[in-house]
Amino acid sequence: MRLAQLLEVVLVFAPLSFLTVGGGQSIVADIHRQSVDVYGWVTNPQFMDLYALSRIIPGPGALLVTLVGWQAAGLAGALLASAAIFIPSSLLVYALAHLWTRFKGTRCIRAIEAGLVPVAAGMVLAASCTVLRAAEGGAWAWGVAATSTLALMYTRLSPFLMLGIGAAVFLVALG
Repeated sequence: MRLAQLLEVVLVFAPLSFLTVGGGQSIVADIHRQSVDVYGWVTNPQFMDLYALSRIIPGPGALLVTLVGWQAAGLAGALLASAAIFIPSSLLVYALAHLWTRFKGTRCIRAIEAGLVPVAAGMVLAASCTVLRAAEGGAWAWGVAATSTLALMYTRLSPFLMLGIGAAVFLVALG
């Protein structure tokens, strides 16, 4: 395995570790950009397969990073990508936990928490748009996503029902 590839994996995922505000889903857009557009470790269809696999398999949402690392540099890439995504942010959180607890409820901490909510929501929305573009489902995919989002926001419909309806729409439209 080329040392340069392993270094690229670490240099991509370690900084992303600090951006996982809202969970691993929040960095999907940049994982896609880096792994498909910048480094070419995977193609768009391969990325979508890895993304789907990371959502089906039990475990952390950041499992996508491990799968991309595997594609980029084999087993060593998978291990380094996993370490790069989990260790830096874990160390930062550990270091900040004492300060956060000490100043909990202060104006500064409340402002930071309030500011992180829309940032996390925006990052998750960007990830969703990236996945929709990469899936290449066109207007049908965007329509189903928008309809599902609205239905889930304003009704008590089950997400499983939305999945079934979405699958049926694509079977009829593309079948």
